[in-house]
Amino acid sequence: MSARVHHQAGRRTPPPSFPQDVLEAATRRAEGAEARAADAELALDSALDAVRELRAGNAELAGALEEARAASQSDAPTPRSAAPSDAGSPFGSDFTLRELLQRTAALEARLLEAGTEKNGLQAELARLPVSSAGRTIRERRRREEIEARLDDLEREMSGLRLELKRSGCR
Repeated sequence: MSARVHHQAGRRTPPPSFPQDVLEAATRRAEGAEARAADAELALDSALDAVRELRAGNAELAGALEEARAASQSDAPTPRSAAPSDAGSPFGSDFTLRELLQRTAALEARLLEAGTEKNGLQAELARLPVSSAGRTIRERRRREEIEARLDDLEREMSGLRLELKRSGCR
């Protein structure tokens, strides 16, 4: 912006200087903006740290989920006699708590797996043609298979929820 020259009765005068209070107010606003920017930067750094921690926690949870899946898929039940004796203790020991937590994790993992499968089957069922029962034998059979599997999953999920409720987890 070019400097303005004021003409007053034929002579040139310099532009009036800003009053001191206007300059001070502008300085305070600039300092406030700088402080807010610094606060925002700190908040952003702490948010990024929290995201890193969550990612690390999610990796740990994924590992625990895999362990729970492996535990739930093993066909050989663990014999109760293999557990240390709790006879001398009137309250549950660390072993019984650990056993309960592992069993709960396995049940929750299976419930999550079944829910995911159910959602996938429902999506596939929604994509099948709505007309009567399907145009081809293949479509009709697939629809019947999906509906039967959905019924099985619903029964299994109901049983899992009941077991979780009985164990006091939900």
